Amino acid sequence: MSFAKDNWEEFEKLSISILETYLPVNSEISYSITHTPNRKDGGYDGLIIISSDNENIDQYKILSESKLRELSNKDLPMSDFSKTLIIAINLMAQKIYIFTNLHYSTETQKRIHKFSSFSNIQVELVDIFEVSDRVKELYKTLKDTYSPTFLKKIIDSVSSHPASKRVSFEKKVHITSLSKLIGSDRNNQLDQCYKAISGEKGIVIIKGCSGCGKSFFIEHLLNKMYREGSIPYHKINMEEFSTVQAFLLKILSAIWNIDTLDITNFSEQDINEITDYLSEEELSIRSRTSLLNILKPESVSNETQQDILQFYFFEYLYRIYVPILRRKKQVIYFDNLDYASGSAFQILNKFIKKFEKENILLLLEIRTDIKKCEDFLAHLMRDVPVIYITEIKEFDSVELSQYFEYKYKNEFSYEEEKALKKILPRTPLLIDTVTELFRHDLGMRGSLYTLDMPRLYKNQKYLQSISLEYVKKIIVESEIEIQNLACIIGLMEGKLPESDLKIICNNYSVKEGLIRTKLFQFQNGNIQIRHMFYLGPLQQMAFLSSYRQHEIYTMLFDKIELLSVDKFCKTIKKIQLAIFLENRQYLGEKWKEVISNLLFQEDYVLAQSLLKDVYNLMENDFSVSELFDIFLMSSYCCLKLCDFHSDLLQTWFRELHNLSLIAEISPEQMKWYYLLQAKYYLAVGQYQALIRQTDELRTIEPQLRHIRAIGIKHQYGMSCCILSLKRGIKRFPENMLLKYSYYDHLLAISINRGNFKKAKANIDILKTYKEALSLEDQIHLEFNELTVLFYSKEMTDIRQLLDLCGKAYQNNLYVELSRSYNLLGQFFWAKKEWEKAIEAFNEAAGLQDRTEHQTYRWIAKTNLALINLELKNKSEAIMHAREIILGYYSSKQDKFKYIFAADNKTAYTDFFTDKEMVSILLMLRILYKNDQTEYTKIIEKVTQTDIGVLPKEFEYFISHSLVSELKKTYYYVDGNFMIKC
Repeated sequence: MSFAKDNWEEFEKLSISILETYLPVNSEISYSITHTPNRKDGGYDGLIIISSDNENIDQYKILSESKLRELSNKDLPMSDFSKTLIIAINLMAQKIYIFTNLHYSTETQKRIHKFSSFSNIQVELVDIFEVSDRVKELYKTLKDTYSPTFLKKIIDSVSSHPASKRVSFEKKVHITSLSKLIGSDRNNQLDQCYKAISGEKGIVIIKGCSGCGKSFFIEHLLNKMYREGSIPYHKINMEEFSTVQAFLLKILSAIWNIDTLDITNFSEQDINEITDYLSEEELSIRSRTSLLNILKPESVSNETQQDILQFYFFEYLYRIYVPILRRKKQVIYFDNLDYASGSAFQILNKFIKKFEKENILLLLEIRTDIKKCEDFLAHLMRDVPVIYITEIKEFDSVELSQYFEYKYKNEFSYEEEKALKKILPRTPLLIDTVTELFRHDLGMRGSLYTLDMPRLYKNQKYLQSISLEYVKKIIVESEIEIQNLACIIGLMEGKLPESDLKIICNNYSVKEGLIRTKLFQFQNGNIQIRHMFYLGPLQQMAFLSSYRQHEIYTMLFDKIELLSVDKFCKTIKKIQLAIFLENRQYLGEKWKEVISNLLFQEDYVLAQSLLKDVYNLMENDFSVSELFDIFLMSSYCCLKLCDFHSDLLQTWFRELHNLSLIAEISPEQMKWYYLLQAKYYLAVGQYQALIRQTDELRTIEPQLRHIRAIGIKHQYGMSCCILSLKRGIKRFPENMLLKYSYYDHLLAISINRGNFKKAKANIDILKTYKEALSLEDQIHLEFNELTVLFYSKEMTDIRQLLDLCGKAYQNNLYVELSRSYNLLGQFFWAKKEWEKAIEAFNEAAGLQDRTEHQTYRWIAKTNLALINLELKNKSEAIMHAREIILGYYSSKQDKFKYIFAADNKTAYTDFFTDKEMVSILLMLRILYKNDQTEYTKIIEKVTQTDIGVLPKEFEYFISHSLVSELKKTYYYVDGNFMIKC
């Protein structure tokens, strides 16, 4: 007999009966109460809809969940009902009641208060004390419906629970008390920043050099915002994420307000149940799949496009997070961006773009002395508006004295203090570090009066030396257990859950010892490093002997599986430890699985780093086949990171070529090798080499056939490409990529010829292949569809086009975004909305400048020249025309040779299928008609090497025939010459 199993349904009904007594009595309000006992899904078992005929009273949704457990004195962990909380977010409920016959721990109550604060969903924890009281109060009514024996056991079981565990009515989230913010300038900055952003939404940047006090300033700002405006915040440490999945999981954790560890413990069934309450209209199948992929990457086929999964994952986040933000403004604070990987920066960029217009402040801490942070900020500010930037400066002499007085009063003699201030740096972190070194070293204190310390605090190597000396002094003087644990926390990226301390070390008091070192602090259930400045020395452990280092690596390697860390992150860390320990057996078993997963998640930088380390250690242990895989994966990383001209890539290709002569290499490996090499040739423009290399395998491998056709297009033209694709489809009739590419190129020809009826037919065919496409190809297809609508006069508004711009923008697809902006400019131009058209063309031109995508490089600027000419802004038109012609000449001189080699009008009109040649002709015409001097200079420049003399018909053509001939083409729209991307 089991009390919980025998009575779970009765307890659910009892909970609903108790809940009904909480509902307000009001004649204007009606209740709809649904009990769902048969789902047994851990989601919810009661749904109460409160509605009214009064239109001023909104519908109110309440969820009820009951958790009956075996009779005991235990607490009910939050993980037991976390799914209910997530479902409440999905369903946009206003309130949740969680009933149990146990009590709730203080920690669970704190976490629930935090959840309510962030989600604006009221959670009522109904514990055994409340249940027992309500059953006694309602006993006469309840005994006719429920078993008296059951009711009695509920009432009596309360005695096993300490009264101190009863749910507290204190709902306030306590604000962390902070030390004083030193310096009148910083306090003024704090007030100004608060006033500037407290009523705003968008991006806020707090920047400054390492150790200047950015994080401390931000903590004061966030506390002030919560204290005065009740605005909650999430803090996301960018250093923690060794994988893209870990970052996305943290974002999900912040929005769900559920610990990442609880989320990673969800089963595939749990995830399905979480989304089961949303219709396909609310949450598409692809969004469900993407959520499953983030939480359980092993559940999803590696054939799935990662960019598609990320796109739909963000769609899910948007679906659940925006309603929360509409109820209550929030802040997300991203710190330690200097430790973020390139892939983490990309995902952060996507997240910011998705939510920056919503009711949220996204606060970014940027180090000004780290180039990649400054580059990220510059890149971000080109894309999104930043509402406020403030820079935390170093202390001046007065502030240094104030800080020193506050922190180290009576620690030094007057003479020592005076001498020390002369050599101290001007940032709080370094002041503390240098001062602590002198405070604990009598020998150094004695040298203060004669010390001539160089001012090298801006030098990174010098700073690293200070950090190393400080950490070394503290760690070497600590007990062995503290040394071990400090270094292990360093190896775990500076943070370890308090619950894991016992796994690493049996001496629980070591926690206090770690905090006494002042290298660590206890925060949110974790022991974590006080500042990332000290992380490097802890990870390197250069101050310990090789034997001790090996001992620490081994200790963590043996125990890491037991730690409360994401499974995949643990595996990566274990691979890194195995490299340090030269554990060839473990590496031999695991390296390929881990690297394959990283490649699937598009973490190419981390994959490349691990591949290099594994190869250096295991080169002589690997079989020829394994070495081939190492080189294949390394080459793939180089190509994905666009390192097309790196010596490393050439080295891998040489190694692959040499190994390919050995018979042990499998056909699958060879196919991948040839495909990578073909993609390399395409990227660097070696089309002849690509065509030669794919010649033998064009009838064996469809992907190679496709890339070969693209090379043929660039080398021999569109018609030859289409013929190659057509033959490929005959050879591989089931291959979707070849079919898609074939109809995509037919579409391009249809548009170029102005045959929009045929273009529409091709688009209808292309849509049947949409599910198999990457996100970029899907957006490309949507753009082509809108282009056809524009040219066939069926685009009546720009909502679809603006939506497409949003998709391309939010997913960092700048080439597609530039094409969409160019089409937007064409639309406004046709409507004679000149300013809007110029603004859109400028946006497109700026993006084409940035991406330098040669296919569209000068198209938007061509339209700028043409529209300025129409508006009689001749100087602007001439300026653009000159820049465009010289731009084409520097990158595509062959086009000029083709144009100037023609000797009659018919030959010139043959070039109209090439929009770049049309662009060149139109720009030359602008110069010819409006600035003969500039025209002559340009002609002399472009003809001086290979062409010599212009054909006699050329100038007559551009001055007379070009306009009349172009008016017969799709380049002429509503009385204007314009060019599509």
